[in-house]
Amino acid sequence: MRVHPWHTSVPVGLLILLPLLGFTQDSSRDQPQEEPPETRREPIYVLGTTQFRHLGDVLNLEYSPDGTILASGGGDGYLMLWDAGTGGLQRRLDVGPRVSAFAFSADGRSIVAGAGSGQIASGKGLGLSLWDVASGEKIRTFDDEKSEVTSAAFTPDGKKIVLGVVITGGTGQVHIWDVEGGALLHRLFGHESRVNAVAVAPDGKLMASAGQDPYIRLWDPVTGEKRGKLALPHRRTATSDLDFSPDGARIASAHEDVTVRLWDVGQRRLLHSLAGHLGPVEGVAFFPDGKSVASSGSDRNVCIWDGETGKLRRKITQKAGFMEKLMAMAFVADKAPLAISPDGKTIAAGGARSVIRRWDQESGKELNVTVGHRSYIVAMAFSPDGKRIATGGGDKTIRLWDIRKRKEIQKLHSMRTGSVHTVAFSPDGKTLASAGQEPFVELWDPASGKQLRFWGTQSSTGMGPIGAFGNPWSERSVKTISYTRDGKFLFASATDGTVWRLDPGRAKKVRFQQAAGEDPSEAFWIQARVGRSSDDRSLLSGPDFQSSPWEETLALTPGRQMIISRSSSRSIDLRDRASGKLLLKLVSDSPEGQGVSSDSTLAEIASLAVSSDGRLLAVADKKGKLRIWELASGQALRTWRHSRRRITALVFSPNGRLLVTANEDKEIHLVDPRSGVTVEKLGDTGEGPLCLAFSPDGFTLAAGGLEGIVRLWDVRDISPPPPTVGENLTPGEIRELLRELAQEDAIRAYVAMQTLEISAELCLPFIEGHLLATAEFDPTEVRRQVLNLNHDDFAVRERADKVLRSLGGQVEAILKKTFEAESPPEVKSRIGKILDACRPPYLAAPSETLRRFREIAVLERIGSEDARKILQAAAKASAGRAVREEAHLAQERMVSPWRGF
Repeated sequence: MRVHPWHTSVPVGLLILLPLLGFTQDSSRDQPQEEPPETRREPIYVLGTTQFRHLGDVLNLEYSPDGTILASGGGDGYLMLWDAGTGGLQRRLDVGPRVSAFAFSADGRSIVAGAGSGQIASGKGLGLSLWDVASGEKIRTFDDEKSEVTSAAFTPDGKKIVLGVVITGGTGQVHIWDVEGGALLHRLFGHESRVNAVAVAPDGKLMASAGQDPYIRLWDPVTGEKRGKLALPHRRTATSDLDFSPDGARIASAHEDVTVRLWDVGQRRLLHSLAGHLGPVEGVAFFPDGKSVASSGSDRNVCIWDGETGKLRRKITQKAGFMEKLMAMAFVADKAPLAISPDGKTIAAGGARSVIRRWDQESGKELNVTVGHRSYIVAMAFSPDGKRIATGGGDKTIRLWDIRKRKEIQKLHSMRTGSVHTVAFSPDGKTLASAGQEPFVELWDPASGKQLRFWGTQSSTGMGPIGAFGNPWSERSVKTISYTRDGKFLFASATDGTVWRLDPGRAKKVRFQQAAGEDPSEAFWIQARVGRSSDDRSLLSGPDFQSSPWEETLALTPGRQMIISRSSSRSIDLRDRASGKLLLKLVSDSPEGQGVSSDSTLAEIASLAVSSDGRLLAVADKKGKLRIWELASGQALRTWRHSRRRITALVFSPNGRLLVTANEDKEIHLVDPRSGVTVEKLGDTGEGPLCLAFSPDGFTLAAGGLEGIVRLWDVRDISPPPPTVGENLTPGEIRELLRELAQEDAIRAYVAMQTLEISAELCLPFIEGHLLATAEFDPTEVRRQVLNLNHDDFAVRERADKVLRSLGGQVEAILKKTFEAESPPEVKSRIGKILDACRPPYLAAPSETLRRFREIAVLERIGSEDARKILQAAAKASAGRAVREEAHLAQERMVSPWRGF
């Protein structure tokens, strides 16, 4: 951050106050701030259920032999051990990076897990580990050549582990390991490509393996010798899963050609080919009595078949949207693992994003019904009246919740196939906007759930490059949306480098590229590289913070008519909302010339937030640093390392007195934005908060994240502790502090502001006297200074420019007349720049205007009735339009019923 030399006029008392108020000359300290007490505030309630809810897509399922535990492996790298009855989480084993396979031992005391995806490329070898179920401790890891585990099974005696693996080049093999010694006993060759499934007969005398080639191969698990094979009808019939019947006489196999097959093991022949699924079959399992077989597929159906005749006994249909059914029929596979409890009474299936669903086998009734999202939440917004909250995320739906009744009241499901990245209510609460992958923006009636408007690209309307369903892995998306204060326009930032301006009253999308002959009020171009990950990976790859951050990179400043967006990895653009003109660039690299605030200590920008009064901008980088900017001056107040890891979400409280942060350490901090001190930490934040939102009154904080549920905390009594210094100031010290408010250096100005706030009763008369003072200038002298703008002597021109800038809005009328009249180019140019500073959003304001802005901020923070009356008078005074508008906005916020604590 640029640090200004201390001026000789700074009072000694003010220098003493700097450290006491949390400001220092070197505000780029790289140390964490003081920690609050370890007592954590728990949520007041939770929206959505938590039982059997994974942190990522469920890839495999299995019951423990005694049926007390249901284990699930996911794409998030965790192996979850659930209480099979209550759904409570007992253990979470960090297998990483992806649980590609696991299996319980016969006694249920240990579990082996394979970590697939990326092991071959990284050169780490076989990602296989053995865990103790009771303690959750890792017992052993197994070393091998470069290979990935795709399937796993124990032999009945628990002495060997059978694995399906894929090695470099895509070749599939079957490996047999000794559990006790950790040695590789056999390496079995024969498969032409990837092995997807392995199974061991109950008597341990035979094992089967299958994959992408058209054979189910049989082996002796003791010697590793071949025992024959079962031939599939054609070469492209890939096998997803296998299971032996309890007597070992039959094998059930699941296939990507939407078929389940039953085989006679002794005669090596096909008994039945079962058709009933609409999409690839992913899981298959015999019931303990051997009389029935269950299968699950990407069509969200679970089928129960007669194990002898092959007839369909029952079909259990999971609820799915129209697009999900179409995707299943189009062979877009979605993992759908299956497990049957040892007593045969319960069927469990995954594949509905991160939720595990269970049914009673006899009645087909679903058990432990989950409520809410089926995947992570990355979008959240309160309604203006604070009674509802809208959420969106990876399950491609928008949910509306009644906060008082604590229940879901509406589910909005569009034809889009991409994740929902952001939601926003209109100021009147009558419409809801959502946006996300592909890219698209939709407008909804939250009362009826009806879609009102849609804006998007060709691919997002269903005509993408892979046929009728679009491209679900498109890198393009809309990351953030925001309504203007009057609700007339909606702004959206897209990863293709544009910011859209949308009119909710019509479906036309404006892409903001100004061309010859276009009306500037209808279209303009904003170069804003927003939301793209550092390695350009798809933003639909899941909540991987290192490569696909959920960055909030666009905001509208309330009342200041400004768009803020991330224009590069280390810079932020502040633009005029009406014209798209660049007003100020805030960068963390080397200075780039005039109008640039620089600081070399900030890493790549991850997220940003603007205070509700539009005065402060908070920016987080990808290394856990936070920076607070004052927008009116474009100066940084402070920079510090707030977190050891990446900050995933930022939000200001409605009154601007708290900044709330969430990070990868699963922590939520409530921070004083002026001092950088953490006031309080929240407890039970879940498995990774990804988005935050305050209710309009500031009483309630909501967080959503990886678990797909919403937690809410009552935070009405949390506020930064007031400093205990500066309460007895002399009139001379107060006048000196008021002069400090005109400083360009925001640190010095904010120290003075805090001191004035503490001494409210003493300072109010002085602030009133200055803020309401009428312009004291000689019009003749002003005109002379205007003429001096064209003086031959450069020093005289600069001096005249400085004098006129200091008067700012007080002489706006005179300057405007001069600008509109015939004037030399030099005069017009200088006056134009001065007038620009007198128009919204008042960036880089003249010192005198800046001083009055800060006085208004002090009055708003004091918040007394006397302060409100001064603001009311200032909104009608003749100190310039900028000051009048700022006072009017501050007065509105003070009398708002949602002002908060």
